[in-house]
Amino acid sequence: MKAMTLIPKKVKKMYDIVKWQNSDISVNSPAYVNIYFDECFRIIETKMEIKIQNSKCIVCLYKDIKNMHITIYK
Repeated sequence: MKAMTLIPKKVKKMYDIVKWQNSDISVNSPAYVNIYFDECFRIIETKMEIKIQNSKCIVCLYKDIKNMHITIYK
């Protein structure tokens, strides 16, 4: 999956985003979050933020300021 190409370099560096071989993405700063690839995985880019979503959670990463919002689904 080419998920990392959908995230701008500035955002990858700001949040220390890494793609692991076991099919997940980790966001390491300001909080550590693993986002696994599943059938609902997607990356949405808006003017202000990048949203990384799967069936369990959605992580919103703001582009201009270092701020993260995490929503966990039941």
